[in-house]
Amino acid sequence: MAQNHLLIVGGIFLVAKINRLFVILYAILFLAAGLAGAFVSLDSYWAFFRLADRVEFSSMIGMFVFGVPILLYLSILCFLMAYKNQPIRMSNKLSKSLTILFAMGVIIGISSSVYVNHSLSNKGYIICDKISWMSPNQYVNNSKLCQ
Repeated sequence: MAQNHLLIVGGIFLVAKINRLFVILYAILFLAAGLAGAFVSLDSYWAFFRLADRVEFSSMIGMFVFGVPILLYLSILCFLMAYKNQPIRMSNKLSKSLTILFAMGVIIGISSSVYVNHSLSNKGYIICDKISWMSPNQYVNNSKLCQ
């Protein structure tokens, strides 16, 4: 059941309707994106560190692990909003900290992508042709492993 709540945003009064099902679906979406992103990103880092036969890596994969805390925080806020059936305030300090973490993650992701490219090229890995310009680089130690 949707309930009306009065919100004050920048001195303007707004009426917010909270649809629990909609908010829960968003919470599940944020949670799934965060967990999937963490798995893909950490799996790519792990493949690089153990020098697997095939390593997929890009700057997006490298930085996504740093965006996971923001997605998990948004998921928790959505679950709390659905449970309490009222808008939840975000913590300014936590939001700023998570944003700074993500900004550092962007820098780390780009620099780690350059480092992975240089490191694997020096170790004799070959870069396979990309399917699209958005897909991550595939590094293989044998050209027969390229698909």
